[in-house]
Amino acid sequence: MAKGKGAFFPELSSDGDRLGKEFLESPKKFAARFGMEPEDLACPPEAHDAFARGEKFAEKAKVSGFQPDEESMAQLKDLAKDSFGDDFVVSLIPFGLQFREPANLVAADLTATGSGTVTWLDTDADVDG
Repeated sequence: MAKGKGAFFPELSSDGDRLGKEFLESPKKFAARFGMEPEDLACPPEAHDAFARGEKFAEKAKVSGFQPDEESMAQLKDLAKDSFGDDFVVSLIPFGLQFREPANLVAADLTATGSGTVTWLDTDADVDG
């Protein structure tokens, strides 16, 4: 496994607490059990870059005061394109919209994707990591 490419643990969905405790007790022993070094679990630059894109989107959206109307949607669409590219993904969520770029495959088991959420309830924006 390449350094800093992460690891995929299918059991995280049902056993994340146990694995987290195991890692916390001994990162070296935990990594060795899965055939890695602790450094293999370091977050790659692509993930940090994606998070930064999401943060920039959220900063601009937060100060814009978007509302669920035609004018705001046109501006928000342009902001999403500028932040995440022409083929951005948008999902309807309670009281708002969530934007993200298509998954950028970094390794076989890790994607780095910028995302941001705009809500109408409290007119804020945030980033989901």
